[in-house]
Amino acid sequence: MDISIKTLMLMGADLNETVFPHDRTKYLNASENRACIRKVWYSKNTPEMAAPQDWGFARRGKHAEKYMVEMLTLANAPLVMSGDNQVSVQDEKRKLSATPDGVLDYDDERVVIEFKSYDPRSNVKKFPTEDHVAQLEQAMAILQNQFRVTNRDNKVMSGRLVYMNASNFNDLHEFIVPYRPAILDEMARRAQKVLGAQGAAALDREGKRTGECKSRCSFTAVCGVASADVAYKAARANRGSQLHTAVEYLEDIKVKEAKIKADRADATETIKAELLARKAHQLVLGPYTVKVIEAKGRLSLNRKAVAAAGIDLSPFETRGEPTERLTVTLNKGT
Repeated sequence: MDISIKTLMLMGADLNETVFPHDRTKYLNASENRACIRKVWYSKNTPEMAAPQDWGFARRGKHAEKYMVEMLTLANAPLVMSGDNQVSVQDEKRKLSATPDGVLDYDDERVVIEFKSYDPRSNVKKFPTEDHVAQLEQAMAILQNQFRVTNRDNKVMSGRLVYMNASNFNDLHEFIVPYRPAILDEMARRAQKVLGAQGAAALDREGKRTGECKSRCSFTAVCGVASADVAYKAARANRGSQLHTAVEYLEDIKVKEAKIKADRADATETIKAELLARKAHQLVLGPYTVKVIEAKGRLSLNRKAVAAAGIDLSPFETRGEPTERLTVTLNKGT
């Protein structure tokens, strides 16, 4: 046999990819509404520029979803719009789209479901994640609008995010997500930005803040935001511009942060002094327990002493990835 089993399986997996009935490049889809806006722009306009990706985790999620749908069906749950009958819905006015994993259609309520599988090493305390909540919120809001037009009923709409351990299918975590119609107008503004931009350069580098550039983006090379080879130069910008507004806002935040830091230090010393006056290291104050303990001093390395002793530490040093540092100073005469 010339072709391995692995090769055949990967060929079959490629042929088994989901085909959506609508052009996803024309909408801000629920699954991407919290992703870096630059990443979304590249995926819609230049998908061929993406670095090679391993879709194994996505395929695992597809089969986990299939299992959960099958179990709900066996339990005679009133499940619709799932499995082979899954439906994509669009809001044409706002250019938003969603493909919910299923809907439990009860007599007085509709429960929209979003299934997720997770690695057993994941920190479940971080569930539900913000992007998954926003994905379900968008699906619920679009569905509710469509149901009102087609069925003219007033069933309550709610959502459930269900996380399943990929190594233990009985380990499930379920979260209630309330219906929030305001998500549509919020995401409409985001859709307008990403769909109306002529290029990614005009969009915010959100991945730098969220960490997507390093962990979850296949467009870092073409985007260039993570590159250390940047030609730095001095330039001028106009007063009253968006950049000027952002700089002034940053400076205002820094002033507020300094005041908050000082207020925190003052409040901390007041509490410590009160405990000292009471000759106590711990006290209960309503719902709070206040405690003062003596912490060990932080260990530090005296590099001058190490060098004087003739010890070379350089073979044990590592340098981290280069980062960008922003400084804002007030020019003289302004």
